[in-house]
Amino acid sequence: MINEAIEELIKNNDLDFNLAKEVYDEIFSGLSNEIQASSFFTALASKKPSTDEIKAGIICARDSVKKINLGFSNESKIENISLVEDENYIDFTLANDLICAANGLIPLRFCVDLHNYSSRSFEILSLMGVKFKQPEFDFYNEIENINLCYIYLSNHEAFFKYTQNLKKNLNFPNSACVNLLNLFEKMLNPYNSKNLFLGIKTPEKVEEFAKLALELNYENSIIVSGFDKTPFLSIENETNVAEAWKNKIFAYKFSPEFVDFKKAPLDEIKVENNQHCAEILLNIIENKIQGSIFDSIVLNSGFALYISKKAPSLIEGIDLAADTIKSGRLKEKFEQIKNFYN
Repeated sequence: MINEAIEELIKNNDLDFNLAKEVYDEIFSGLSNEIQASSFFTALASKKPSTDEIKAGIICARDSVKKINLGFSNESKIENISLVEDENYIDFTLANDLICAANGLIPLRFCVDLHNYSSRSFEILSLMGVKFKQPEFDFYNEIENINLCYIYLSNHEAFFKYTQNLKKNLNFPNSACVNLLNLFEKMLNPYNSKNLFLGIKTPEKVEEFAKLALELNYENSIIVSGFDKTPFLSIENETNVAEAWKNKIFAYKFSPEFVDFKKAPLDEIKVENNQHCAEILLNIIENKIQGSIFDSIVLNSGFALYISKKAPSLIEGIDLAADTIKSGRLKEKFEQIKNFYN
């Protein structure tokens, strides 16, 4: 089946959903060899994958890892995801997680192998003083105590087992192939959440990803991409936004000026490294930072609170995010998280 698919991709033909799913099932279960899998992803990346091809890959990746029953309503869970972790900027997904947790939502994230961080946020949290110990946490107890669940998935799960070497082989010069596999990994969702805040670096594709989110059974999703190709809401330029609510998609352009925030250069929210990012987030938690950094964080977190129905409007979501910091509730929540893990 995979050889047939490769021939179609070389001809620049899109694969239908069922054929694409069969091929991904072969790859993620180890039935195809690495040469076939490498050829498939190279041809797919060269053609540029269709929505059906991406959807099939995400579904097969999800089917290849164990499902985790957390025992809480899906409506209270949220995934704050950036498809590309840009280490030049503040980790907005982590900031979103902390502010959402302080407002009763349950942010969910996973890491592969505790001692070999596959997530920037895990490393930054450790630099902030959160000492992760064992991957065998009682998830129910974790959520009940801190409203935050960072899950550890084994690198022996089928998806990781059969893509680890593949990613290494495809890393150069075919980085587009690795980006595709990273997309599947980011969207694994082993815990059936219904709320999604997704940052991407392709402004022209926010509606496409909003449609994809609906097809993946997210009920409330918001996709953002700055005109400057930032995977978060930009404070310098407009941001393309697409909201997906119950089979409806609303697309628009957002500017900080719409909520009376001043535009500022992106350089003002850049970080030197993860240690620098950790220091900034600790200062945010202590309510010691204002200006463009504060505005950027509350903008992004405000959208996450809004899409998760913690605020009835975007403006109120942004106000709620700001109040979470200024009132000390974020600091209180962070201390709970740190004490729980430590």
